[in-house]
Amino acid sequence: KKTKTKKKQKKGGDRSAKKAPLICGSVAEEALATIVTLPIRDTERCDAAKPRRLRFLSEVLRRGRSMETRVNAASLIEMMSDSREHQEMRVKLAMTEGVMEGLVELLQKGGGRDSSRSDPDNTTTAVAMVMMTKKKKSSSSSSSSSSSSSLSSSRCVKVAIKALFSLCLRRQGKERAVEAGAPAALIERLPETMADRGDAERALGAIELLCTTEGGVMAVAGHAMSVQVLVRLILKVSGRATEFATGSLLAICSFSERLQREAVRAGIVKELLLLMQSDCTHRAKTKAMNLLKLLRGSYDQSVMPEYGRTDVVPF
Repeated sequence: KKTKTKKKQKKGGDRSAKKAPLICGSVAEEALATIVTLPIRDTERCDAAKPRRLRFLSEVLRRGRSMETRVNAASLIEMMSDSREHQEMRVKLAMTEGVMEGLVELLQKGGGRDSSRSDPDNTTTAVAMVMMTKKKKSSSSSSSSSSSSSLSSSRCVKVAIKALFSLCLRRQGKERAVEAGAPAALIERLPETMADRGDAERALGAIELLCTTEGGVMAVAGHAMSVQVLVRLILKVSGRATEFATGSLLAICSFSERLQREAVRAGIVKELLLLMQSDCTHRAKTKAMNLLKLLRGSYDQSVMPEYGRTDVVPF
């Protein structure tokens, strides 16, 4: 009787194992890899946005067999969201269970390490290292395996940032991104994005968008790296990146007097004065002027002896 029971249990176990569905087989993986290389039309976006297909895409994004498959799923999500005719597509994608969480996880682990373990004390070092890599040429060629791993890691971060930025253009997307932990993930990846102008601009743009929500500004303001990283990115990447960084700083400094003092210690006043005399956009200069007005009670005149003798418009 015992042997029969064991046999039945074994058979039952085999059946349940056979019934466990594979999230994405090799054929589906190849199809997904091909789709993301092709242009996509609005009719195809609508067809792919059916609830059952979105759930499948979310599952692949979070639990795909390989990192490449997960990145391809994120890439398709970003492509689907980029529709001028169907703006509600971003809302559909953002509200699909697991999509935001999958994108944030992809961003956190894309650099070969979990960014949630970043040390805020190493912010200056990280920024300096990235700046050095932009000025130096590689003196030795890396192996093909490490090179492909680096490219895969870079694409992983790039795709996750593009998708997050696109979904955060809608209110529902911003709220879901905050719930999924996007503010911390974006802040911690910022130093690494400086080598790529597009990545830096989108990451900073997403952070400023998140700062337009109560939960988002609280999350960014509460992160230990926020002020130092944002201050160091002013005038370092592009005019658009400078505008987004200044806007984010304006939001979090309006939220906390402690952050105002921290920003002054990080050298923000000097950066803002240089910004006002640069060829940045009018929007960037307006944000800089508003931030200077906000900060004028937070710094000591003896620390800034040149203040008041510049070409900046009085405020």
